[in-house]
Amino acid sequence: MFPQNYRFQIPAGDVRAVTTNVGQALQTLMCAIERANPETLCGVFGDVRWTNKDWLSDAMLRDQIEHFSSLALTIDNLPEDELGQGYEYLIKKFADDFGHTAVELYTNAPWSTCAAAARSVATSGSSARSATS
Repeated sequence: MFPQNYRFQIPAGDVRAVTTNVGQALQTLMCAIERANPETLCGVFGDVRWTNKDWLSDAMLRDQIEHFSSLALTIDNLPEDELGQGYEYLIKKFADDFGHTAVELYTNAPWSTCAAAARSVATSGSSARSATS
């Protein structure tokens, strides 16, 4: 078992202590988490421009980090995947704010599952099967 009952390794470092260039510190930490967990978290944080201070100021990032640090983000406290739903909401909001559609930035889970099943059927030549199986 990993420290603090994580299911993955969290490298040392406290982004909450950073006051300037918070986006760079956050990006560095996320890359370190991905590198420490190549089998489970490789590429999971994507290619967000955390260093773009026009969109993500140091103050805004610090406020968000402090806000989420105050919450007990566990399966018991968030059984309906509120984090995932919040993420989808933010993707849509950012897309709307910048004149894009959410689908240009994110493909939701049901569509991804359906597309993967369709591709599997197309490449295997087998008969259609349920996307949820």
